[in-house]
Amino acid sequence: MDSKKITIVSDGNGAVTAAADLILKGHDVLLYNLKEKKDRMLVFNHELILADEETGKRSKVKIPWTTDPKKACEDARVIMYIMPGYAVETFAKKLAPYTDEDTIVFFNNAACFAPIIYEKVKGDKQKYIMETNNMSYATRFNRDTSEIALSLRVKEVFCSSIDKKYDKEILEVLREYLPQLKESDDLVHNMLLNANPETHCAGCILNAGRIDYSEGEFYLYHEGITENTLRVMRKVAKERRDIAKVLGYELKGEYESRFDTGYFVEHGIDFNTEDEKILFSFNNSPVFRDIIGPTSVRSRYFMEDLSLGLSKWEKMGQYLGVETKAITSLLNIGEVLEEQDLRELGESVVEFSKVKELIDKNKELNGSD
Repeated sequence: MDSKKITIVSDGNGAVTAAADLILKGHDVLLYNLKEKKDRMLVFNHELILADEETGKRSKVKIPWTTDPKKACEDARVIMYIMPGYAVETFAKKLAPYTDEDTIVFFNNAACFAPIIYEKVKGDKQKYIMETNNMSYATRFNRDTSEIALSLRVKEVFCSSIDKKYDKEILEVLREYLPQLKESDDLVHNMLLNANPETHCAGCILNAGRIDYSEGEFYLYHEGITENTLRVMRKVAKERRDIAKVLGYELKGEYESRFDTGYFVEHGIDFNTEDEKILFSFNNSPVFRDIIGPTSVRSRYFMEDLSLGLSKWEKMGQYLGVETKAITSLLNIGEVLEEQDLRELGESVVEFSKVKELIDKNKELNGSD
C-alpha cells in the first residue's frame, strides 16, 4: 500500500495524544469515533495545545476527524486502536467491514488479546495485526481547556501478533510512527508484560473507600500506593512472574521494567530494601505522581484490569498449575465491589479457550511439556 495515512480510533487520552503527536511529526492522521459520539468530536474543530512535559514545548495542532467508518478506513496504511479492551469489539464491528486486507490493524493499548477480539468480530484472520503490551504514551487530555498534557513517550513498548508470521514486516512500518516498539516472544508473553492489572487492581481495590470519599481528588500513585498496598501488589507481581516462568518467558524486575519504560527515574538515593526503592519511585515518579484518578470504582482501572487482566492470569494459573492466591482474592473482592461476575465478563470478551490454544501452540513450538 502506497498510502501513508494512519487512522487513530477513539477520542480517549491516548488516541488524542497519538493523533496530535504524529501530526506534529509530519504524518497524515485522521481521528475516528462512533457516530453516536459526534458531539464529543466537536472540540477538534478548534486547535488543541500539546504540552510536552519532557521538552517544555507547547505546540498548537489541529486534528482532522470523522465518524464515517468507510472514510476512516479508506487508503489507511495503519488503523491504530487506542482504547480499553472491552471497547475493541464495538469499534471493530464498525471498521472491520471497510478495512483492507493489507492494512495494518494495530492495538496500541494495555495487552488484552485484542487481535483475538478483532478476528472474532471479523470472522476471519487479518493478515497484518499486532498488539502492544502497553500504551505508548503517558498522557491526559483536558477537554475543557483543549490541552493535552503529555508526560511521557514510553521508551520501551513490546508488541506481537497471533502467529508472528508478519511481525518483522509490520514492525518495520510501525516504527516509522513509534520507534520504541520492540518484538515480544508471542501474544501470551505480550500479555504477561502488561503490569497494569497488578498495579491498578491492588492499588485501587485497597483504596476503594478513599476513591469514594475523594470525589475525584484521588492520586493512585502518589497517595494510594503505600507500604501495605505495595505488599499486595508485589505478591500479584510474583504470581505473574511464576506463570511466565512456567511458560519459559523472561520478565524484568518490577523496578527495572518501569525504569526502562521511563515511568521510574533515578533519584540518587540509596535504599535499604527493594520495597523502599519501588515505593519511593511510585510516589515520586515525575510521570506517575501527578496522575489524578481513578475517580470511581467503575473506572477502567477496575473494570478492564480485573475482567481482562487478572481473570486471564487466574485462568492461566489454573491451567498451568500455578498458585494465584493474591490474584484470586482481588478478583473476588472486585466482583463484590462491581456487583457483577467479572470473570464471566472477561470470558465474554475473550474466551480462554483461544488463549489456551496459543499457550499449547507455544509449548509445542518450544518443545516443552
